Amino acid sequence: MPAQVAPKKTLPIGVELGSSAAKLVQLRGTSDGVELSAFGAVTIPSELRADLPRRLAFLSEHLPSVLKSERFKGRKCIIALPAESSFVRHVRVRPTDTRSLESAVRRVARDELPYPVHEAVLRHIVAGDVLRHGEMWKEVIIVAVPNRTMDAYLTMTSRAGLEVVGVNVEPIAIVECFTGLFDMHEPADRAVLYLDLGYDGMQVVIAKGTNVVFARNLQLLTPSAGKDKEKQEGTDSSPDILSDAQIQDLTEEVEKCLRYHAFVYHTNMVDHLIFTGDRAVDLQLCRQLAENLNLTAQIGDPLRGLQGAKEQMQGGYTPRCPSLAVGVGLSLAGRDM
Repeated sequence: MPAQVAPKKTLPIGVELGSSAAKLVQLRGTSDGVELSAFGAVTIPSELRADLPRRLAFLSEHLPSVLKSERFKGRKCIIALPAESSFVRHVRVRPTDTRSLESAVRRVARDELPYPVHEAVLRHIVAGDVLRHGEMWKEVIIVAVPNRTMDAYLTMTSRAGLEVVGVNVEPIAIVECFTGLFDMHEPADRAVLYLDLGYDGMQVVIAKGTNVVFARNLQLLTPSAGKDKEKQEGTDSSPDILSDAQIQDLTEEVEKCLRYHAFVYHTNMVDHLIFTGDRAVDLQLCRQLAENLNLTAQIGDPLRGLQGAKEQMQGGYTPRCPSLAVGVGLSLAGRDM
């Protein structure tokens, strides 16, 4: 059942801090469900995207004008950092009577992280129980961000006039968006595959209902030399068109993820695919990926589940907005605050 929000209650601003843009979404409750209160975006110039300090300085300067012009209510927000800033890894742990799950995760993370665990903000998602060596272990997704990176983003949001009341991860926000807005009539043992297609990478997320059971970040291949030159010169802000070879490479990587899920959970019950992200407006790309994976697919459009979306769009026409899924999920996550 879709999430209920008290009428007229304004939720925190969901701020997706991507590498190419920052997207802001704010929801509020109505007597019939949830409506879109405000949304906006700041596009990051291509020449700043690989330079984190300059990128954050740009955002701290330009976010306040968007907050004001788009009439966001309050300044409390829930943020999600870009996938490039997060280290995501599946591990298996066996909690004992003397060690809590959290301490067991930290112990395993010491051998997995590319930096010392004490220098990172570490969170984990319990994906499920798995049988290993005749014993039940926990399949856990660890998500880590270096302390210095987290501090840099928190400093930026503070300078932009935002008050961070929560930090979430994109996979959870994506699943929160669709399970929170729509009746997902799926059997309890059936998983849904979400592919979040960004400009620079793709996130593979598998969820059973609201429970994320698999997450992985995939980087897109380097675009052609001509595109690289255009981006360096700052003359091109659109994503490059992926070649057939690149799409095939992505297909193979997603298939590896599906095989891992099937092996760990002894199930092949993934037969539905939802596309989100900036590139999900490319219907040809989505169609080709869905055909390659042999899955029934749809474009994930959070605006279909929101009241008042048409009134927020110019001319009363509501285009598909799969790129707002993370922001919607972030805002929706604040309904109990």
